[in-house]
Amino acid sequence: MDIYTANQSTGKIERISDGKIKFIVQNLKIDDLAIDAINDKIFWSQVGRPYAAIYCSKLDGTEITTVIHDTTMDGVRAIALDRSSQKIYYAIDKIGPNGNLLYHIRRCDYTGQNDILIHMNTTVCTPSALALGGGYLFWCDSRGLFEGYVTRCNMDGSGLKVILSTSGYIKALHVYGACIYVGGSGVMARADFDGGNEVFFKIKGLSIVKDIVAHGADLYILDVGTKSIIKTDLLGDGREKIYQDLYYRSAICLAN
Repeated sequence: MDIYTANQSTGKIERISDGKIKFIVQNLKIDDLAIDAINDKIFWSQVGRPYAAIYCSKLDGTEITTVIHDTTMDGVRAIALDRSSQKIYYAIDKIGPNGNLLYHIRRCDYTGQNDILIHMNTTVCTPSALALGGGYLFWCDSRGLFEGYVTRCNMDGSGLKVILSTSGYIKALHVYGACIYVGGSGVMARADFDGGNEVFFKIKGLSIVKDIVAHGADLYILDVGTKSIIKTDLLGDGREKIYQDLYYRSAICLAN
């Protein structure tokens, strides 16, 4: 199974396969990744005005296209794919008419067409992660260092509801099966789609969770504090550090 990683320092997307790292594509400051393996596509988001954008290529890095580019965007912070309808949900910092930052979640086609606003908030920071599941859109954000939230809405932005809050910031969010998985500063947890049955994991040595993905009976956790990818089971047990010395990684994604 191939793991794709984004390196913010070098601007490279790399593929780790059988312990070997292979360069795929290079851009500027990459923040998030999303893969549609069936359609042989990898999407990535970029931050830093005036270069903030979403790009797409084949999984081997060829045929790069620009999906979204807007010079009023300060950064595209998170992306999630609705593979069945071939749509992208993405979170951005956008410069408002008065020069202030507006925090948007938007949706467009894989080609960048039919771009619409799903949700806008002017009081909190941009969502650091998005996820789709069960007919809902989920996102996480942090309001300072000591408050983290997970919010849920319908796919059209209606039915807004905060379903989880923590005493530390949240950076990672993943939907797998009928559960959401969240992670942040030294913490990981799992809950139902309504925030119920919350379980906190006790993973030895966990530092700063930046991204989470799942496959089969396993979780893959990007820990930027220890600069490693950790594998556990779906309850956080059986910890195994499978890759280390991964400096400046901002995201991981599986091609499965």
